[in-house]
Amino acid sequence: MLQQVTIPQVRIDYPPGRIVIRQNQDLDIRATATDATRVQRVELWVDGLFQAAQDNPPQQFTFRWRTDRVGEHDAWVRAISASGGMADSNHVTIGVADDNPPSLEVRLDQTTVNVGTSVNVHTRAYDSKGITRIALLVNGGTVDTWTAPDPTIGQSSANITQRWTPAAPGTYNINVQAWDSVGKTTVSPTQIVTVNQPPPSPVGTWTGQAVPTNDAVRVIITQVTGNKLVGTLEVIPPGSPETLAGPLQNSTIAGNRVQLEASLGLIMVIWRLDVTMDAEGRSMTGVWYDSAGNQGTITLIRREF
Repeated sequence: MLQQVTIPQVRIDYPPGRIVIRQNQDLDIRATATDATRVQRVELWVDGLFQAAQDNPPQQFTFRWRTDRVGEHDAWVRAISASGGMADSNHVTIGVADDNPPSLEVRLDQTTVNVGTSVNVHTRAYDSKGITRIALLVNGGTVDTWTAPDPTIGQSSANITQRWTPAAPGTYNINVQAWDSVGKTTVSPTQIVTVNQPPPSPVGTWTGQAVPTNDAVRVIITQVTGNKLVGTLEVIPPGSPETLAGPLQNSTIAGNRVQLEASLGLIMVIWRLDVTMDAEGRSMTGVWYDSAGNQGTITLIRREF
């Protein structure tokens, strides 16, 4: 009569799903195995390699394991019944740690910004003992903190992005600090971020006089979309009752530099202005030229209403 094959039940009771130990530190792996007949043999396997065995074990048993190989190791227990049935337990991850502090790679997406523009700080942190916390430091103060899902053991690597939005102009020191599960810490080298006051909006009415022709010039900017300007340009030649006007085209702003262009009147003369707005947004000074070959300088003053 053929013997019925029974499949044992086996589980690892300790450690939990993940644990971190030091190199050459003993770890007791506790497990439980049962079978309808009898558990004849239990085996410890790590990283797919046989480690140790016990014959005719008690229902609860222990394997002692150690290694000098730094990194994460996959461990499980195999149980074999007297009838030849076999089963594997749940898997656990054993992190074997060195004594080094965390390693950090930090990258900023930009180092010169305007007030109110966010700086993204990308950090990759590594530590065989488990990264538990990462802090973003601005001028030595913490502005953002990441914490591992299980801060008691951390995780061997972390790849995160933290964000800082400056509220005032100035020069700022940016650092990242990381901690591991045994309290070792590393601070990244300082990176400098320069924060500028954003230029004022050019929207409004600007008037001035072209030199040397004495044409009266008025620019009405009604909208800024991205770096594109919308509005009109008007020119009144000296002694003329006629106003030459046309919508702005190919007109942009980049920082404080403003470039304006329009085709004016029925004769379609093209006027271009290349001016720089002052920090307060009260005036724009630069050069003008037209398609007839005339050119000169101009200062436009913002008109308040």
